[in-house]
Amino acid sequence: MTMESVLKFFTIAAALDANVTKTSDLYDVSTPITIGKYKIQDFHKSKIPKITVQDIFVKSFNIGAAKIAVKLGIEKQVEYFKAIFSFKNRSTRKIYTDNPG
Repeated sequence: MTMESVLKFFTIAAALDANVTKTSDLYDVSTPITIGKYKIQDFHKSKIPKITVQDIFVKSFNIGAAKIAVKLGIEKQVEYFKAIFSFKNRSTRKIYTDNPG
C-alpha cells in the first residue's frame, strides 16, 4: 500500500470524526479534480458517477478522497495529521524507554 493510499484513509477518518461528512454522503467521482497544479484522477473509473464515502474508502477512489479533503479543509487536515503522527511518535518513544532490555 502506498503512502498516498494511507493518507486517503486518514483524511476520510478525519472528515468523519470532524462531522464534515457521513459514510452515506455521495460524491461525484465521474471527472478528475484539479487542486493547485495537480490533477487528481482514478486509475479505475467508477461505474456510477456518484458513490458513497464508504465506497470511496473501500475502493480507494482518489477523486472522492480529494473532494472530502477539500471539504475538510487544509487547516483541519493538518491538525488531524499532526495529532495522528505525534501520537505514533510518542508511543514509539515510550515503548523504547520503558523496555530496558
